[in-house]
Amino acid sequence: MAATLVDKMAQEEYATEAERTRDEGIAEGTVTGGIILLAALANNPDVQRKGQEEVDSVVGLDRLPVVEDRDSMPYVHAIVKEVQRWYTTVPLGTPHVNDEDDEYDGFFIPKDTFVFQPTPDGRINKSVPDPEIGAFGYGRRICPGRHFSNDALFLYAASLLAVFNITPPKDEAGNTVPIKVEPNFVGNTANVKPHKFACEFSIRSRGNLVH
Repeated sequence: MAATLVDKMAQEEYATEAERTRDEGIAEGTVTGGIILLAALANNPDVQRKGQEEVDSVVGLDRLPVVEDRDSMPYVHAIVKEVQRWYTTVPLGTPHVNDEDDEYDGFFIPKDTFVFQPTPDGRINKSVPDPEIGAFGYGRRICPGRHFSNDALFLYAASLLAVFNITPPKDEAGNTVPIKVEPNFVGNTANVKPHKFACEFSIRSRGNLVH
């Protein structure tokens, strides 16, 4: 889904730069979330196994998950939310600018001040009840692509769990090497992507779906 959006952006003419920026942000965040998901599943085999068990119990062995299955897969949905909490693709948030002098909680904010929203820092924060606040923002400027991104990441996670076992790579001695997720800022933007890492895939046996 996100890859299709990227291909579309390369061919489509946008009426405004804001529209292009919107779609680029949606695609970038979704693809990065999918990459982080791979590392999270590979490094946490118990979580991966529980997710696979839930997927198998809901969809059986003869079809892949669909978006409509999400309400029946709270554990897989929680995995997606944990990825959003653990690795926010725009850790500084999207800056806003106030168009007039303002005051908030006793603080004077002059016109044309860059204002950043607070985002989770990867640790449990009781003041942020839902990781989506950090991932997509809030209020009138909340990310318009949040529904697309959530649907795409859920389908990606559930489909991966349905079809593959994902493990970290091994060294020359055959020892498992945990994946290190190191952030890397993309160009001159506020977006971060992990540095490249390796992982291994093996196909699960799933009835008539995979042989």
